Amino acid sequence: MKRVTYISRFSRHLTGKEIQKIAELSIRNNERDGLTGVLFTYKDVFYQIIEGPDETLDARLSKIFADDRHRDLFVLKVELNLETRAYSDWAMKTVILDDSQDFLMRPVSEMLGSITDTWMILEKYTPEKILRSIQLGENPLEEKVMHVTKTILFGDLFGSTTFSEKLESSLVFDMLETFFSIAIESIHSHGGTVSKLLGDGLMAVFNADETAASLEAVRQISAKLKSLRASRSANDPFSLLFAGFGISTGKVLEGNVGSVSRKDYTYLGDTVNTAARLQAVTRKVGRSVIFDESVLAAGNLSNVQPIGRYVPRGKDTELRLYSLTDLAVRLELPYDELKARIRDLAQ
Repeated sequence: MKRVTYISRFSRHLTGKEIQKIAELSIRNNERDGLTGVLFTYKDVFYQIIEGPDETLDARLSKIFADDRHRDLFVLKVELNLETRAYSDWAMKTVILDDSQDFLMRPVSEMLGSITDTWMILEKYTPEKILRSIQLGENPLEEKVMHVTKTILFGDLFGSTTFSEKLESSLVFDMLETFFSIAIESIHSHGGTVSKLLGDGLMAVFNADETAASLEAVRQISAKLKSLRASRSANDPFSLLFAGFGISTGKVLEGNVGSVSRKDYTYLGDTVNTAARLQAVTRKVGRSVIFDESVLAAGNLSNVQPIGRYVPRGKDTELRLYSLTDLAVRLELPYDELKARIRDLAQ
């Protein structure tokens, strides 16, 4: 048996009567399925604890998570291998804290509101791997360092240093936000995980069997950036929004590094270094994505174009490099001309 605690926000305002109907249906379903728990609502937020047999609870949670009456759902805690229930007397005790006149419930209401706000903020800053670990009822600090095969992607905004030197900082931030919004959405929609945001760039991770998807994600990002550039006038900085991506597949070391007081869940190894170095090669070859032979071996690829042999900066070995044939990854401007155009914007 297990117990799950989660919070979520109403998709729209729900009246007290609507919440009571949800509670009545939950009670009937829970009595039938042997589930128990408690539901609090406060300021358009659900806070629910539900417990029961593992398979039955998982099936119910799948329906709860798909319910369009709430959004921004976040699992706070999962307790596994329970022998006793904490809420055995309640099929689903429901408390609408907004309506409560009990003086002692006021601090509870404020506490739940604070918890919700805090977790929603932390969710934006916490690595996805750590969030998933918490939501599975695991302790991220107990994650073991392991060798795994992954596809690593590094992306970087071209000319960001020059942009920062020549343009207002608020405009540079807008450009970074635009780049990250496009890149992160595409990476997530193709099964990848953004491991880090690195100032003007990012590092993402795909499972080895998703290598082809990593290339499609980059192709999509490149196409969206190209469309954005084409929609802007020549004197608009967004017409110069270019990015490059390097991809490599291989063994990496995955896990927690740091000190007792500060941890970072990360990926280390030659594959990571190679992907980062390949990203820099994109500036030299006029392509938004470059990858090596390890990617060819991992993915069933057909639209591949050889680029040549290079010794990326920081590497001792010459690598045979490739890109995609898709027009979306071909860059309209040489890198030196791009930097000159950026400098001209400020004049």
